[in-house]
Amino acid sequence: MVQETSFHLDLDRIDLHICDDGTTNNNQASYKKVVEGGAILMTFYGLKMDHYPAHKGAQCRSHFRDYGEIATARDKWADSIILNFRKDFVTLKKAAQAAGYSGSKSNSKLLESCLVFRLTDIEITQVI
Repeated sequence: MVQETSFHLDLDRIDLHICDDGTTNNNQASYKKVVEGGAILMTFYGLKMDHYPAHKGAQCRSHFRDYGEIATARDKWADSIILNFRKDFVTLKKAAQAAGYSGSKSNSKLLESCLVFRLTDIEITQVI
């Protein structure tokens, strides 16, 4: 059974090379170069990204991929935030109706877009 739409990206390893191109521009702010023409290599291991574009607000996330006990702490504080939002929304809706605004009679639903990143390890080295 499909509970909601989700997109997943799993990458075992990504190498990111950041290089000094060696050019100078007099219009830019000067900075002290440690190494002329140096570079940095950043390697990311086990990068996982999950996107849930239309998750119902305040709904449990236990069906999310690799959902763990540490993420349940989010549910506790999110519930109180959503409860306050709903109270404010009801107050605002009553004020709008008192002012003569006749908006949609449909029951509004709060949605959230969730983006989850997980990274196993990162390695940063200087390349000379």
